[in-house]
Amino acid sequence: SAGIRDLRHGSIRPEDWQNMADPDSHDDSRAPSPLSQKPNILMLVGTRSTALPEKVTKAKHDLLVPVSSGLGLHSNPEYRLESPKLTRKLLAATDHIELLWNGNVYATIERWLNGEDIEPLTEEQMAR
Repeated sequence: SAGIRDLRHGSIRPEDWQNMADPDSHDDSRAPSPLSQKPNILMLVGTRSTALPEKVTKAKHDLLVPVSSGLGLHSNPEYRLESPKLTRKLLAATDHIELLWNGNVYATIERWLNGEDIEPLTEEQMAR
């Protein structure tokens, strides 16, 4: 379906498909889509790793989304999701479906909304 193709390619705008001759192509024709610089943004990502590794590149995926993708970390800096008000948090022993109901997820969101420290990922942890 078109929705599955959008997810697979990371296409979020109609322009991402305008110049693509073959919708099943693996060519990356997306235009960078930067995050808004105004709101506070929290990216919560799960990993099946039971302990958080020193580098997110060593973390196991959440059964559906690679950790680096969930965190908006792209190898091409133009596509990396950044904002001065962005907080990234990796939750150990949490798969993709558990993100919907896990109490630790809700506790983290609540602490973040209250302005409490949630121990976000550091640049060193996100480095490739």
